[in-house]
This record gives sequence, structure tokens and C-alpha cells, in this order.
Amino acid sequence: MSEVTNDNDCRATIRWNLLTSVSGLALMAYVSSVDMANADDANRPTIWVELGGQMESVQGTSSPFTAPFMNTAPNPDFYSPRFFITDQRPPRHSFGLEGKITLQPKDTEWTFTVGARYGRSSSRKHAHYQTRGQMTRGAIYYTSGGGSIPLSSFPPGLYQHAEAFSDVKVVTHQEQLVLDFSVGKDVGIGLFGRDGESNISGGIRAAEFSQSSTASIFARPEIDFHNQKYPLPLYRAGAEFNQYTLSGYTHRSFHGVGPSLAWNASAGLVGTAQDGELTLDWGINVALLFGKQKAETGHSTIAMRYSKGGLYAPPGYAPIYPSRNGVSARSRSVIVPNLGGFASLSVRYPNVKVALGYRADFFFSAMDAGIDTRNTKDLGFHGPFASVSIGLGG
Repeated sequence: MSEVTNDNDCRATIRWNLLTSVSGLALMAYVSSVDMANADDANRPTIWVELGGQMESVQGTSSPFTAPFMNTAPNPDFYSPRFFITDQRPPRHSFGLEGKITLQPKDTEWTFTVGARYGRSSSRKHAHYQTRGQMTRGAIYYTSGGGSIPLSSFPPGLYQHAEAFSDVKVVTHQEQLVLDFSVGKDVGIGLFGRDGESNISGGIRAAEFSQSSTASIFARPEIDFHNQKYPLPLYRAGAEFNQYTLSGYTHRSFHGVGPSLAWNASAGLVGTAQDGELTLDWGINVALLFGKQKAETGHSTIAMRYSKGGLYAPPGYAPIYPSRNGVSARSRSVIVPNLGGFASLSVRYPNVKVALGYRADFFFSAMDAGIDTRNTKDLGFHGPFASVSIGLGG
């Protein structure tokens, strides 16, 4: 009986010694981790300054001018609605700069951030298409007696004056500015690995977008040569054609401000923060902007029929239909939802961070892209960016 009791006491002593040993090791690890965290916190920079640049695709800033003459039939190869529309497209890419300052005081998990992102683009387009001296109808004209007269026998001035063409000139300029003021808190440090971080922030976002353009379009779709009778039994070639002119301008803008919310996180992939670490960073941001949406547009279209004239009819112009003119100025208070996000790879050291990634930001129904009437479009920016961050203090 005493042997059984001694065995039980021995096993209890072993379990107690094992438990105290494990507890002691856990306590030592905890104290060590706290000391390391405190040391890292003591060496952590209190201010981060970030500078960078981006190239972004832009969509949703404007609509092209249109007119009935753009769909004239028959359409020679050089005279197509796609030329008039595509040649009015604004620049597809915007280039800009960005900057951000983040303050994280000692002994706190709160961060205070001020950031700005600016982009702009400008373009001057001139697209010209013509027949290069070849008429669209016939090369031989016939006399009343059945003989023919080659086209080359007519005065050269007739070809030069009647040459068919289309010509589009467009000047466009657009700018965008986004400002952010936010307060965030670190949540779940180490959630995504040893050096992983997660930050939730809220604040105010302000945005300002503007676009302006001018367009000049000239077109002569076809040449109509016809025979005009002389007093003698001969025929003479005459020429008639339509000539069109369109000019227009636009100025559009949106100014808004509202609350914003963002979640940014990172996870260590390779290396350590002390010796150099490759991290994966990502984030999502939402905002609701309250502001003014404005659009000013004007355009004028002139359509004329030109006659070369004949023996009895002098040359001259006559309107095909009344000139089309329009001027519009619109302003409306709107609420614009904003959704964006980014993903990047970063090389991080204790006081330096270099990032390369891709970002997208969409502002829903932000721009009035209509000509004569309101027509809202989503404004979107997306493209690659690069930045360098430098830590100060600590």
C-alpha cells in the first residue's frame, strides 16, 4: 500500500516540476518578447515622410461632340464616324506626384496622417485625312456626241478646290487632386506573421477634379461632278460638294469633401525588419463625398452646299440646314461614393521603405459628361505607383 502511495506522490512531483518548468519558460519568453517590443518601440521612428509618383489610366471625364454630317453616306475610307469620335478622346493616362506624412507618438498605437495625390494630363491632337487628289466619283466625263474627255483635261484648280477631306483638332487638359486627413489605430499587430501589421483609420477626404477641352472639326465627305450643257452640243463638268464645320468647348468639374474609412495591412515575406525585409502590403478605402458638380459646354455646327457653277450659274455657298448652336451651364449638388484599394511589394528597413504597386480609385457618378443635357459618368483612376518612405525621430 505504501509503495502505491509513494508512486503517486512521485508522479505528482514530476507533473508539478514539469508544469513549473513550462510556466517558467513561457514567462521568460513573454518577458523577453515584451523587452524586445519595448526596444523596437523605443527605436521606432515617430514620423514617416513618404514621396512617390504614379501613372494612372483615366476614364469618365468627357463625351465627344457629334453632328449629323458625321454619318453621311456614302462614307469614303477617310471619312468615317470612328475618326470623328476616336480623335476627340481625352488623354488615356495621367502622370502625377503624391506625398504623405504620418505621425505615431511614443507609447501609443495611434497614428495621424496627412496625404495628398495630384495628377494631370494634357494633349493636342490634329488628325487630317484626305483623298490625295483622287475624286470619289468617276475619272472620265462624256460629251453629248458619245466621246469622252479625260479628267486631266480640266483645270487643276478644280481638283485642288474640290478635294475631299476630314480634319479634327482637339486640345484637352485635365487635373485631379485628392487630400486625406486621417487618424488610425494599430489592430492585430503580428496578425499576418511575425512582422505583420493591420491599421484601421477614419478621417476626411477632399477631392477636386477638372477637365476642359476645345474641338474644331472640318469635313468635306464627297465630290459630285456632273455635266453642264453648253449652247453647243457639248457638255462641261461642274462640281458640287457639302462642307461642314463644327466647333465646341467644354469645362467640367467636381469639388467634394466627406468622411472616409480605410484599412491597411502588411505581411512579412522574406527577411527581417532590422536586416531588410520584403513585405506584401494592401489596403481598402471608402469615402462619401458631398460637393458640387458643374459643366459648361458650347458648340456650333455649320453645313453648306458649294456649287462650282457653270456657264449660267455663278459659284457660291448655300446652307444645307440651319446652323446648330448650343450653350449650356449646369451646376448640381451631389453625393459621390468613392471606393479604392491598392496592393504593393515593399522592401523595408528600420528607417526606410521602398514600395512598388498598383492602385485603383473610383468615384461613382462624379462628372457631368453630357453636352446639351446632364449625363453623369463614373470617374476612375488606376495604374502603377512607386514611393519611398523615410523614418525620422526615434
